[in-house]
Amino acid sequence: GTLVRGVVAPDSSYAGRTLKDIDLESVTGVRAIALRRGNEWLLNPGPDTRIEADDVAFLRGPDSSIGDVCETLTCEVYEAPSVETADIDDLERAVDTIIHMKDFSELAVDLAYSSVLFDSEELAEEVRNLEVEVDAMQSRFEAWTLRAAADAPDPVALRGLIQLGSSTERISDTAIEISEGVLRDIDVHPVVQMAVQESDEIITRVVVETGSELDGTAVTAGVPDADSTMSVIAIRRPSEGWLLVADADAELRGGDVLISKGTRTAAADFRELATA
Repeated sequence: GTLVRGVVAPDSSYAGRTLKDIDLESVTGVRAIALRRGNEWLLNPGPDTRIEADDVAFLRGPDSSIGDVCETLTCEVYEAPSVETADIDDLERAVDTIIHMKDFSELAVDLAYSSVLFDSEELAEEVRNLEVEVDAMQSRFEAWTLRAAADAPDPVALRGLIQLGSSTERISDTAIEISEGVLRDIDVHPVVQMAVQESDEIITRVVVETGSELDGTAVTAGVPDADSTMSVIAIRRPSEGWLLVADADAELRGGDVLISKGTRTAAADFRELATA
C-alpha cells in the first residue's frame, strides 16, 4: 500500500475521535501506523487511541482509498506522493521496524517467564534467538532513522524515536536475564512450582517435521487448520527469521519452530501432529 503523512486539521471529522469510533481500517482499509504529537511518538496506535488536531499522522493503505482518507484528515486536496518523498519512506521503515521490535521484545519477555515457570530450556533458547533478531532490527531501525533525519526539517524531533529504539532493545536484553536461570539449572521457588502444576495452560516449542500432518497446514489468526485446540503465537523459520502469527496468516513448513499455547493434553497431541 501507499504511505502518506498528513497533519490533522482542527475541523477534520477525525479530530477528537478514537480509531475505534472512526473504524478507519475496517471501512477504508487504511491503517494509522504512527502518530507524532509534538515530540511524542504514538507507535502502533490501537482502537482507544484518539486522533487530535495538529497530530502528524502516518497512514498506509490502498491507492483507491488513501486519497479520500487523507483529504478527510487534512481538509486539503490530496496529492499522490512523488518519488521525491524518500525521507518519508525511510521514516516509515523506521516506524514499522520499531513496532516489530516492540512486539518481538514483548514475546521474548513472555517466553522468558514461561521458560522459568515450566523449567523449559527449549523456551529459554528461543529467548536468545529472539534477542538476536531484535538486535538486528535495532541496527536497521537506527540506520533508517538517521537517513530520515538527513532530510527532516527538525532532525532533533527524531531523537526521542532513537531513544525509544534503545529502550525497546533493552527489554529483550532483560528477557535474556530472566531466562538465564533456566539455562544454569537454577530451581524455581516451590510456590511457583506448585502454581504451575495446578495450571492447565502451557506454552510449548514444537518443531514441525517434514512430512508430518502439520507440514503444509494453514494458520489463520493463530489457529492452525488441524485437529488441535493449540494456538500458534509465533513461528521461527530458520531460513527466514521470525513471524508473529497475529500479524499475518501463514502456512506451516517442515523445519518451522512453533511457539504455541494451550492445554497440556492439547500440547501433547500437537507434538504428535508435528512428528512425521
